[in-house]
Order: sequence, then C-alpha cells, then structure tokens
Amino acid sequence: MLFQTGGEADLVPHLSVFAIGPMALLVALGSKLSNKIAADFYQRHRDTENWIWKSDGAPVAYSIIRHTKGSSDSEVVLILSLSGKIDISTLPEQFSKHASVYEILLTSQAPTTTFLRQRRDLDAFRMVYQEALAMITSEHGPIAKLALFPAVPAPVAVLCGRERLPKVHPALHVYDYDKTAGGFTFQLEVT
Repeated sequence: MLFQTGGEADLVPHLSVFAIGPMALLVALGSKLSNKIAADFYQRHRDTENWIWKSDGAPVAYSIIRHTKGSSDSEVVLILSLSGKIDISTLPEQFSKHASVYEILLTSQAPTTTFLRQRRDLDAFRMVYQEALAMITSEHGPIAKLALFPAVPAPVAVLCGRERLPKVHPALHVYDYDKTAGGFTFQLEVT
C-alpha cells in the first residue's frame, strides 16, 4: 500500500534511503520510489561501518563503452562494472554471442567494493546511467527489455530502478552472479 500510486509514499516530502539487500530487490525498490519526491541515498562504508558520506579524496569518474553490436536490436545488455569487473564471456550465451553489450565502468580506478565514498560519486553515476539509457534508446529504438548485470553498491542499484522512466525506457531484466548456480541467472523484471 505504501508504494502504490496515491499511497502514503506520495505524501512524503523527502526520503532518506539506507538500503541493504540483493541487487535485484534493490533495483525493484528503486523503481517504486518516485523521482518526484526528494531523496537522499546513503552508502554503508566498510572501513568505518557507518553511513556517513566521506568528504576527502578525488571524485570518481565513469565512462560508457559499447563492446558489441548484436545481430538483433531487441537483445541489449547493460553491464555495471563498478564494485567488480564483469567479463562479457561470463554472460549467458544468448547475450555474449548475440546481444549489443554496453558497459558503465570506473575510469578513475579499478572496480572495488569501496569506490563509492562521496555523495557526488553517486550523483555522477546518476548522470552517466541516464546517458547510457538515452544512448541505448537512441541506438535501438523502443526495445521491450534491457538485460542489466550489476556489480554495484546498494545505493547505485536503487538508483538504477528509480532513474528508469517507465514511459520511455525498457523493462529491466536484472541478473545476479552466483558461482554455485553456474554463473549469472535471471532474478526479476522491473517494469
């Protein structure tokens, strides 16, 4: 009831989000948070075990790479190699051989679970993610789904769902890596 249209969440003037959970569920949570309500997102820092944004250090820089042009405009993948590097060869075969593959990665450092230190790093991700969605929409037209392979911190996963515009962007098919399951498996669809 809270996140339904016209629910209590629509009456809230501001949200502070402290999220922890499986990536797919965090993306789904983000899709339920209206971008019309002001929100602050927080990262739990492993070094200090707190939620306070750091103020020191250089900002993070991101880039978007298009690795392959697939044989069909309908199979499109977005890899997020931020907390760890995702190798294209580890994707399910339908994507590694036939899809157009895009990737957002860090250009200022190697992927690590501790890269997200400052609030501005999250804001910079929001901008590059919006740019990637616009690029995919421009190059492939209206596609039904976008396969999302995230290796990201929790607030980035939430933003992926929140920044998706339902009337413009495709549904997100979120995958998760589990070596005990043999690699990446489909987790859920975010519409």
